Amino acid sequence: MKPGQLLARAFRRIYVRPPEPIPPEHRRLLWLVGAGTLIANYDVSLYGMALLQIQTTFGIAENRIADVNAMFRLGVLPALALAYMADIVGRRLLLLLTLAGASVATVWTAFAQTTEEFIIAQLLARAFIYTEELICIVVIAEEFNERIRGWGIGALGALGALGAGLSAIAFAS
Repeated sequence: MKPGQLLARAFRRIYVRPPEPIPPEHRRLLWLVGAGTLIANYDVSLYGMALLQIQTTFGIAENRIADVNAMFRLGVLPALALAYMADIVGRRLLLLLTLAGASVATVWTAFAQTTEEFIIAQLLARAFIYTEELICIVVIAEEFNERIRGWGIGALGALGALGAGLSAIAFAS
C-alpha cells in the first residue's frame, strides 16, 4: 500500500468514523441539524467576503464599518434569550422558527434599500442563526450517548466549516 493510501485510511479510521456505531435515527438527526448549521455558516461567512461590495452599495465609510459589524454581532443577545425559550416552547418548534426567521431575514437583507434596513435585517438574521446553532448543539448533546456526543458535536462543527468553505467557493466564482 502506498503511503498516501495508508494516510487516507488512517484518517478515515481515526477522524471520520465515530467511536461506536450511530443508530440510523441519530444519523438522520445529525444530517438534519448539520444541514441547518451548514447553511447558517454559509450565510454568516458570506458577509465577510462581500464586505467591500456592501460598503460600496450602502456608502458605508471605512471608519463606520466596525460599528456596523458590532451591531450585527449584537444579534447574540436576543439569541441567548431565544435559546432559553427552547425549554418553554420546545427545541423542535424553536429550531423550525429559527430556520424560517433566518431565511426571511436573509432574503430581507438581499433587498434592503438603506444601511439601517440592512443592519436590522442582518441583526435579526444573526439572532436567528446564532439561536439555531445553539439549539443544534444542545440537540446533539442531549440525543447522542456519551461515547459519541463529542464526535457528533465535532461533525456538526465540520458541517458548519463546510458551509463557510462553500460560501468562499461561491463568492470566488
